[in-house]
Amino acid sequence: MDSKQYPNKKYQDTVFHKLFSTKEAALELFNALEGTDYTEDTKIEITTLDNVLYLERKNDLGFTIASSFIFLGEQQSTINPNMPLRFLSYITYSYEKLIAQKSIYSRKKLLLPTPIFYVFYTGDAPWDTKTLKLSDCYMETPPENSLELVVKIINLRYNKDNEILKRSKNLAGYSMLITRIKDGLKEGIPLETSIQRAIQSCMEDGYLTAFLQQYGEEIGKMKFYEFSQKEYEDLLAEESFEAGMEKGLEKGMEAGIEKGLKKGLEAGIEALISDNLDEGVPEDRILDKLMRRFSLDKAQAQHYLEELKTNH
Repeated sequence: MDSKQYPNKKYQDTVFHKLFSTKEAALELFNALEGTDYTEDTKIEITTLDNVLYLERKNDLGFTIASSFIFLGEQQSTINPNMPLRFLSYITYSYEKLIAQKSIYSRKKLLLPTPIFYVFYTGDAPWDTKTLKLSDCYMETPPENSLELVVKIINLRYNKDNEILKRSKNLAGYSMLITRIKDGLKEGIPLETSIQRAIQSCMEDGYLTAFLQQYGEEIGKMKFYEFSQKEYEDLLAEESFEAGMEKGLEKGMEAGIEKGLKKGLEAGIEALISDNLDEGVPEDRILDKLMRRFSLDKAQAQHYLEELKTNH
């Protein structure tokens, strides 16, 4: 196979992983996020996963601190509501590694480090959600004997008033580095040059100085990833296809698809209400199902319910 080097759209993940995978950086990050004051003699073990389950990838950051907490963090440049599901696979695998030498069938209770989940968002699209919950993906309201997993989202788009950046020099430096790379790209500067300029300006301004002095040249090369020519062409074709689909969808909506989608939505709402009324499901449960399945607010759900009750 003809293997060549082509631009790597995942360069942010690589820098994030390298920056925070030292015990000193992990300690600073945890204290900044959780408001703790663990000292440098605190026991920290880096537990970032390689080839998680069947996926050919690794999670961005994992470590245990003081044997009491296990921290899992992911850098994310795009909005992804499924992050809790990804973290569920990570924490399951992490616990399996931690208790590999112990028996879960023992009568003695196994004590586990408390999991903490964070997403560090560096994208440009607004993502104002503060937390994501696994239960948001459930089709039904979870009962008490169900499962919950909550992920906090930290917005790393640079802002001098961003409180979390004030508490962590490494996060502030990382945010500034990514911001300056993106600023260069917006000006039409090639990625390679944008990275080099961002590294140089950050060092001059005192951001990540020691880290960039040590890894600056390596980071400059992280812009590439080994693709075969065919794989690279497939990537470009996929991006072109997605862009074409978006434009086609916009035109289709203008041509009347929107009206058809609305009718389909209303038919689904009517079927759900009718079936649940027939089964004697309480109205508060029906409203909850409508809001979850069709992304309605409470007033909209109530309107549909009252209208269907009249005609039922």
